[in-house]
Amino acid sequence: LLGAAVARGRHVFCEKPLAFDATTAMRMATAADTAGVVHQVGLVLRRSPAYVWARHLIEDPRAGRVMSVVFRDDQFIPVQGHYASTWRGDRDRAGAGTLLEHSIHDVDMLRFLVGEVESVNGHTASFHGIDGIEDVATASMRFRGGATGVLTSVWHDNLARPSLRRVEVLCERRMVTIEGDDWFGPVHWTDHDGSSGSLSGDDLGLLMSLGGLGQAIYLVNLHSVVIPSPGGILVPGSLLYSARSGFTFVFMGVSGQPYTIQSTTNLATGIWVALTNFVYGSPVT
Repeated sequence: LLGAAVARGRHVFCEKPLAFDATTAMRMATAADTAGVVHQVGLVLRRSPAYVWARHLIEDPRAGRVMSVVFRDDQFIPVQGHYASTWRGDRDRAGAGTLLEHSIHDVDMLRFLVGEVESVNGHTASFHGIDGIEDVATASMRFRGGATGVLTSVWHDNLARPSLRRVEVLCERRMVTIEGDDWFGPVHWTDHDGSSGSLSGDDLGLLMSLGGLGQAIYLVNLHSVVIPSPGGILVPGSLLYSARSGFTFVFMGVSGQPYTIQSTTNLATGIWVALTNFVYGSPVT
């Protein structure tokens, strides 16, 4: 199908995993490259505000080198519950189980956060006894930069537990943790000097919509710290936060919209982002 599409010059978007084996995946990628078309795989977590912010924290030189990462991913086996996708229990259609069909996202995020993997070994198990469908996979790996890591992926029968990931990245001088929601965290971090932070929900989403200095300004909005303004005047972060709040409610009053958290976020955030980026010389994204 991909070959027929790229032969006609069509751009291609493929769901993950790209293929059941590396040889086929490489052949597909080569065909798309050769045809000169735009092609992408649905590894959507690369656009997650939580993972993008975590990567920023990890790549910050103040964090030091990544030493180790622990990645745990679990959900109930998706042939039941609200997924009820019986094809995931068919090896001819799914290819494999929790590692290939689900934790392909996790492998991508390990590369996104830490870098390329140089060596790996692991174990799988099949508690449900479905042919060719592993429901437990554990991989131990070494990254090109010298870090080590462990990935554990489990498909269990606890339908009361939502699909959850927890990632712990230990750098020389910073620890970064992602937990809860795949997109909006929270993301926690702790530094060697005792300082720490946490972002989640709307704060994390808004931060990722800002560029450059806009991100720095928004961060201090969450804390009572003093920062230099473009004119050289020291501005308390708490004052900026108050200004943003005041602007929000004035805007809501003028627009005639109800004073709800959702409507406030929807209507005011875009303008606040534009103003912050304009004042502090960062691109509006």
